[in-house]
Amino acid sequence: MKQILTFFLLLLSSAKISLVFLLFLFAGINSTFAQFNLSGGVTFTGSGGNPLNVATQDGVPEALTFSPDGTRMYFLGSANDRVYQYNLSTAFDITTATYNNFFGVGAQDAVPRGVAFSNDGTKMFVSGNVNVYQYSLSTAFQVNTATYSGTSYVTAAAAGRGVFFSPTGNRMYFTATGDNSVRQYNLSTPYDISTPNVTYIGLFSFATQDTSPQSTFFSPDGL
Repeated sequence: MKQILTFFLLLLSSAKISLVFLLFLFAGINSTFAQFNLSGGVTFTGSGGNPLNVATQDGVPEALTFSPDGTRMYFLGSANDRVYQYNLSTAFDITTATYNNFFGVGAQDAVPRGVAFSNDGTKMFVSGNVNVYQYSLSTAFQVNTATYSGTSYVTAAAAGRGVFFSPTGNRMYFTATGDNSVRQYNLSTPYDISTPNVTYIGLFSFATQDTSPQSTFFSPDGL
């Protein structure tokens, strides 16, 4: 199981039901995403179902994220250095996904590792080995309308992986396998990673739990 979970594990919590609903997706060695539904926090209530194979788009999926309403799914592939978009007819259900389009990020980083969006979908962020890059979208959550804003932030971390933002956009988290940690940065302007707006706060080490962390996620309330 650990080999299957090498790339990432994504947990999403639904606020629309009384019991916590978790959606797990992971990338395996066969470029496939699988979905597992859990309720009550610990009780397994679903199955892998119909996995979504993305090898036609990219053979090396690195990161996964969704739009807030769950009707769009994105994964970053490092084989072609692109962010791929899928539309979902049922929110957060990858068995209803259809491929839509992509945006190439290779001009900024040859080894992209993570992807994230602002809550309103007008900004996209891609993390590489060291840097985080910022993009503007003329149509919210539509990746083929993205343009590189010319803004990037150098994290000074080694072997960077995933990037994650707090819901308000005033905190950024960068996961790195170089020292098996996640670093926190505070942003004076939400979702603006230009250097004057970024303050490094500190890091948390995963070294006693894992020696190759790929990404970090938080519950909606951050607790």
